[in-house]
Amino acid sequence: HSQKQFMQDLTATQKARYDFFKNQRDYLRNMTNIAEDLRFSERDERKKMAPSLVESMSTPPNVYIPLCNSTDVWRRGNSA
Repeated sequence: HSQKQFMQDLTATQKARYDFFKNQRDYLRNMTNIAEDLRFSERDERKKMAPSLVESMSTPPNVYIPLCNSTDVWRRGNSA
């Protein structure tokens, strides 16, 4: 099966689950890339750069934010 055929064969529930985990992986990759971009900058420079980098990052509608407690109330990533 090709990737395209694989995606077509998924049920709606499987596709939703796939999309959630793919979005989560992409979101964490974007966060890590921002951290790497900031890593070698001085603290004052990082504080200026970080907000614009985060604002330009794409945030999926449903995402687990790993910077909270696992027992925190679940909410959409863009409201955190």
